[in-house]
Amino acid sequence: MGRDRSCNGLDAKNMSDVRRHLSRYHVEFLELCKICNVHVLDQTEFATSHGVRCANPQKQHRGKAAEGQWMSLAKQLFTAPPGVLRNRALAKHCPEPD
Repeated sequence: MGRDRSCNGLDAKNMSDVRRHLSRYHVEFLELCKICNVHVLDQTEFATSHGVRCANPQKQHRGKAAEGQWMSLAKQLFTAPPGVLRNRALAKHCPEPD
């Protein structure tokens, strides 16, 4: 309808819900490396350094560690170069992390 989508009221229960929302509405590419558990916003970087090629195994983030994972992803999004975000509505509707 031509209006920016607001993220207010997003009922994300876990990081998977957050990734799904971001992938649908805000970013061109977003994958969680299942080996090192780092969010990757660049498809080429993911293909060359993560997934089956990743050499940095880490435990999956749970509880408080998942909050840290969210903050890390948020910082990546707010410092992303042009072309990573589909639109700048993310910056308008979501509070910037500290």
